[in-house]
Amino acid sequence: LALNINLGDSPMATAYSKALTTYRSAGLSQPFAVISSPPDEGSILSQPHFDASCALAKSLSSIEGVVPQSLQGIAFDVAYADGGKITCISVTEAKRRLDTDAYYLRRFRALTNVTARADLITFVPGFNPFGSRTELFVSAVRECIENITSLRSPQTTFQFYSASSTEVDAKNFTFARLPGAVIGSLVLI
Repeated sequence: LALNINLGDSPMATAYSKALTTYRSAGLSQPFAVISSPPDEGSILSQPHFDASCALAKSLSSIEGVVPQSLQGIAFDVAYADGGKITCISVTEAKRRLDTDAYYLRRFRALTNVTARADLITFVPGFNPFGSRTELFVSAVRECIENITSLRSPQTTFQFYSASSTEVDAKNFTFARLPGAVIGSLVLI
């Protein structure tokens, strides 16, 4: 049955398809993921890409409901004991860690795609991702991504994915077309 579902060609469907086909691990097991891609299939190991990804992580950590300690990415560290404070790392530091730090190498491999042309920033909320707070939360996350993108464009592209945001979008889409569907049905009857 699932093979018959057409996800369409929306940005979210494209991000989901891209993630499913190019990531080494189950990065989408986190409730929320942002795919971060440099322009023109450039390298993720560039300072502008790291700067944009870290800026997004810092911004995401300030959204009410995000557990800052849950943020994972390749361009920043999280101070778990310091309230989840996000600290940016440089590309030079990242390259050094790839050679000397097994934990960072594992994180890098888990959060980048097989071609190392995109990476994930993952996070979880401190509440049920399918509960009543989700709609406002998803809006806040999207606004955060739009703000960072407008400041850093076209250096890095961010694509947001979560199962709960898909649910929010489906509900909004259904409710948006419901009046027309009801009126159309009544006219035909």
